[in-house]
Amino acid sequence: MKAIIWTVCILASVSASAVADTIYTVTDLGSVDGTYAYNFGINSGGQIAGGDHLSRACLYSNGSIQNLGSLGGFTSWAYGINDSGQMAGVAQNGSSKDRPFLYSNGTIHDLGTLGGTYGAANGINNAGQVVGYAAGSGDLYTHAFLYSNGSMQDLGTLGGNNSQASAINSNEHVTGWSQKGTIHAFLYSGGSMQDVGAMNGRPTYAYGINDSDEIVGYWSNSSNQARAFLYSGGFHDLGTLGGKTSTALDIDNDGDIVGWSYTSDLNAPTHAFLYSGGSMQDLNSLIGPNSGWTLENASAINGTGQIVGYGTHAGNEYEAFLLTPTPTPEPSTIVLLISGVSVLLFRRKK
Repeated sequence: MKAIIWTVCILASVSASAVADTIYTVTDLGSVDGTYAYNFGINSGGQIAGGDHLSRACLYSNGSIQNLGSLGGFTSWAYGINDSGQMAGVAQNGSSKDRPFLYSNGTIHDLGTLGGTYGAANGINNAGQVVGYAAGSGDLYTHAFLYSNGSMQDLGTLGGNNSQASAINSNEHVTGWSQKGTIHAFLYSGGSMQDVGAMNGRPTYAYGINDSDEIVGYWSNSSNQARAFLYSGGFHDLGTLGGKTSTALDIDNDGDIVGWSYTSDLNAPTHAFLYSGGSMQDLNSLIGPNSGWTLENASAINGTGQIVGYGTHAGNEYEAFLLTPTPTPEPSTIVLLISGVSVLLFRRKK
């Protein structure tokens, strides 16, 4: 009888732990030439946009990696991908100028600029609208842009000379940052750029936005150290994993946030984090302890909870990874399991 009681206690303890924690399986995505790679975006189907160590834009899909080429130059990077497999990024042209691109139907398209010679695309939504920054006439400034229906729109600034757009949601709302004395995060909606503000009077840089207009990024504190933030009607400092600096890079529609943080000091490697339910967790604690991985940066999260980024694996630097949530027992299953053991207890007593 004591053995059965201990079994009930152990099952309850293990099951409660399994429900509380989300455990991930790690997939090593490799790279085009077998060396290392970086990941920057993921869509709901698990297709991933990124680049390899030779600075070539890549698409990971159905277990294989495809090189996307460039615009005539040597380098390219893919930063965002939508559910149709369209990607946005930056690629050199024949004059070695960085240009914003849209990858669609197997071809990279140069999106042009705002009168200058260079720019970059940082994000794309499911409608194929692209955001980023582009140089103006004489390359004297860069402004945030929205590319939609074949044309590039200048989103302006908050009063300074420069601005940059980082991400766009399904409502066509855009976030990024702009000069306004110091650097302020912005939200562009309804045809105007709105000042999200500074945090404690300090600069704020926005990287991600979800469909509820929750914005993530980092702010620079009085010691000029980056600290991850969430903006949801006001600024919230997300803290760190023990070090002094952190940055949030993406947020999904459930409010889960990914990014990177130092764990101790600047000589230690960064660790990828997941911020969920009001706390920041080291993603390295949510994978197998003998995986051989050190997850250093989490760049993006999709609607199914898959996370992409890069880290070190088996001594190789900057391997690209995909984290997939491992299903955990439903509470109802746990109750049935414990109830079954309780029946055994009753029968044993009887």
